[in-house]
Amino acid sequence: MNSILLVENDPSMALSLTEALTRSGFFVHCEHEGRRAIAAARKIKFKAAVISIGLPDLRGDEVSDELRSLDRGLPIFICTATESRAIAQWAKLVHVRVLHKPVDESELALALHSTLPAPQVASHT
Repeated sequence: MNSILLVENDPSMALSLTEALTRSGFFVHCEHEGRRAIAAARKIKFKAAVISIGLPDLRGDEVSDELRSLDRGLPIFICTATESRAIAQWAKLVHVRVLHKPVDESELALALHSTLPAPQVASHT
């Protein structure tokens, strides 16, 4: 099962996204602060990260940069409520996909499924 790191400080949005992604077949590890997310990524090999740009302790771009230093190929999705040229330019430069809040749960699940390889099923021979 593909494990996803979700970093979202809004409790209702975190719960909603966690439930939607779980229904879509992902294992979701949710953190509400950037530093805790980075600590989790040092212990767990995630297949992708979904990060809110506005966190209480670090900015989402800082979390993204740190996660990329741990895993260069990690697909990252940044969620933001504001249209910002600076965020768009940064995202393009570091190959991060930007999703606008409120995040459409089905759009996020589809984006993750299309980005990640299908899980390998063990064959019994």
